[in-house]
Amino acid sequence: MLDFIAPLPRSVPPLERMLALEQRFFLADHNLTYTDKMSMAVGVKVRVPLLDLELVDFAARIPPAVKRRGQVGKWVFKRAMEPYLEFNYLVRHAKAVITDSGGITEETTVMGVPCMTLRTSTERPETVSLGTNELLGVDPASLAPALDRLFAGEWKRGQVPPLWDGKTSERIVAVLERVLPLASVTPR
Repeated sequence: MLDFIAPLPRSVPPLERMLALEQRFFLADHNLTYTDKMSMAVGVKVRVPLLDLELVDFAARIPPAVKRRGQVGKWVFKRAMEPYLEFNYLVRHAKAVITDSGGITEETTVMGVPCMTLRTSTERPETVSLGTNELLGVDPASLAPALDRLFAGEWKRGQVPPLWDGKTSERIVAVLERVLPLASVTPR
């Protein structure tokens, strides 16, 4: 590993040296490989967030002072997420959401917020069958009767679908422990 960082100019800050080592040796050869092997072994689809090549290249060019502000790590990432967090705040406190998107229906279902979707189909039918979402079709005139039901207190209550309980990682670990003989070995 020292051979890897030796050619780096002395001007490269310690944080950048550490990140270069982690990206070169730990991320690709360890984390991604084992995640891929374990997920394939049990037929589980795994998303490894934020590993788009362009995003990784961009993140590598961010100056250390922006990556960390004082004692706050991942500062720029947290700033970038603020609009999403603000949006979720608005959804949580809304009387209802009117959308033509399929994605927001998941958030409204989890938050128990009525959702009126101006579409004829959805990628998340459980948001309709179990959740707070209703497909109104593509005619905006369908909004008036839906809003009447909402304000009359007649909108369905909905529920969070059974496996949307925030315990997915626990279930994955349990499966991995059952099928992988070394899963119970304590890491060094």
